[in-house]
Amino acid sequence: MNKRNFKLLFEEPDAKSRNWQDALYDAAHNGDDDEFNRLLAEANELYFEESQIHTAIEDYTSNGDPEERDRHLSGLKELDCVDDVKVEENGLLIKTKRGPIAVNRMSDVVNGFTGDLRLLSRSARKGQCHHDSIIMARMFEQEIFVVTGYVYGLTDKAKFLHSWVELEEEGKQLVADYTMNAIMNKDAYYMIQHAQELTRVSNKQIKEDWKILGQLAKKGITFMNNEYLVFRDEYMQDLKRNISEHDQDDR
Repeated sequence: MNKRNFKLLFEEPDAKSRNWQDALYDAAHNGDDDEFNRLLAEANELYFEESQIHTAIEDYTSNGDPEERDRHLSGLKELDCVDDVKVEENGLLIKTKRGPIAVNRMSDVVNGFTGDLRLLSRSARKGQCHHDSIIMARMFEQEIFVVTGYVYGLTDKAKFLHSWVELEEEGKQLVADYTMNAIMNKDAYYMIQHAQELTRVSNKQIKEDWKILGQLAKKGITFMNNEYLVFRDEYMQDLKRNISEHDQDDR
């Protein structure tokens, strides 16, 4: 796999998935049942319940309309897979037939992010998952990993490349997702996102790599965070080889 194929492998499929899901939303919003059913027939698996849980969590972790937030949370109780929903002082607990989903706002509990107002805005925190996951990794002292892989929207036709952070705390496996302003139990995150890991890079590796990448950035040499996370080993090997060749040429 060559990192130069990144656009073909990930960006173009992402765009197709986004267009398909947007078209499905539009058909539903416009009451176009024929178009909605036609698009839905293209999918093999439906994730409507998981998507509704995901939306409710995003509302819970934002500073949006409280009435809409409460409506989405109450609506979860009507799902067959949900047994109970509780908003507690220390977070949100959704009890499902596949296990509990325990959610805290990153902006409430994660050191270094309590003053980040972007986290409270659903629109402001979107679109920079790779960049923000790397920033998070560089802030943590304990061992954590930036995981890059696929997550899904309404169906298996809505498949997107995404990055999140995984860590262990008091023996519990957790996921922190900047774009959701959420930290939750890992099994729950993988359940509602249908997450599929492609690569993982430790914060130790990232901090070492940034000794090189940070210096290059200061010189105006840019790089793509998503390409780095997906092809980290190849990326750094090529970069170190090019730097070594450049140093030899300068002698």
